[in-house]
Amino acid sequence: MYYFIMKILHILLKNNEEQLMQKILDYSHRQGYVKYTSTLKEAWRISIQGLSDAVCETIESGREVELTPDENYAEDPAAAFGILEAKRHRERGISYSMFMGLFKYYRECYSDLVKEQNYPIEVKYRYILFMDRVFDRIEIGFSSTWAELSGEEKSDELKNSNRLMTNEKNMYLTVVESLASPVFFLNSSRHVVYINRAASRLLNLSHTPGSYYYNRNDLDINLPEWIKSYSEIFFNEAQSELCFETGDPLEQNSKKYQGRIARMEDVSGKYSGSVIILSDITDRIEAENKIRAQKDELQKALSDIKKLRGILPICASCKKIRNDEGYWDQVEIYISEHSEAEFSHGLCPDCIKKLYPDLKIHKEK
Repeated sequence: MYYFIMKILHILLKNNEEQLMQKILDYSHRQGYVKYTSTLKEAWRISIQGLSDAVCETIESGREVELTPDENYAEDPAAAFGILEAKRHRERGISYSMFMGLFKYYRECYSDLVKEQNYPIEVKYRYILFMDRVFDRIEIGFSSTWAELSGEEKSDELKNSNRLMTNEKNMYLTVVESLASPVFFLNSSRHVVYINRAASRLLNLSHTPGSYYYNRNDLDINLPEWIKSYSEIFFNEAQSELCFETGDPLEQNSKKYQGRIARMEDVSGKYSGSVIILSDITDRIEAENKIRAQKDELQKALSDIKKLRGILPICASCKKIRNDEGYWDQVEIYISEHSEAEFSHGLCPDCIKKLYPDLKIHKEK
């Protein structure tokens, strides 16, 4: 009976990870934690998934969750999760008090979820007590790991973390700078805060990778009017995404671009701007124009060919053909006008005999 009751809790947590994620995001926004947390929703989903896995693993293990003085927390899946989180958050430079403060709201999210269900009061009480003890164990694992680290070890760990983050920043900067597509980042005030090398070249600025990133305090970038007009539509109509095709109308033989403007994927609100990405479609448009011209030529040729199909009105006596305007043309004139065939005149053997009876022909065909 106990296993069946706890299995329901297991299913509840697994089926409501999206709701739990939204709850903790709401708490984080309300209490101001988002300015120190991840901007991407996936990071929040993974944190909820890891926490739910720790709770569900404890359910499946059938372990007693009440705390004892002789507890071996090294074998406890809940405490193991806390130990892992302590290492991860220290490396990111998060303080102990900041983590523990936000973690209290994680605990509250799970309690809220249970309270919202139509379970009997005694079942709700059992679930909440169980999760309180699991969260206590996670906090014990987290706190013990944090306390065991010396000041020098914390310093070395933080230096290593900073080095890894710098390398990661440089990697993503290199990727964006290497893109062939011009990229513009705009803040919530619609001011350009970053452009990559392709965008710099488009604006006739430096071709050096990273030139704007490392000199952005000395440069004031304004979007060209042929891009700005679309950004105004995007912002004024409060769209989440806008796609367009354009080119510089003031530049002769300018390149054509397919553009996309989208809001930044940031659930924290720290980067509430937008990004503009342009893709060069000049070759595609030229190819489409060639195909369109070839199609028109083919359609005309097919139209001409069709004129020589079907029933042609022909005079039974003089063999003239009636054209589309109702006039009668010689056969050779009509065919010449409606095809690419040309005529060279001669006489067949029968006509030679008829017209020139005295002319001897050595071989008749």
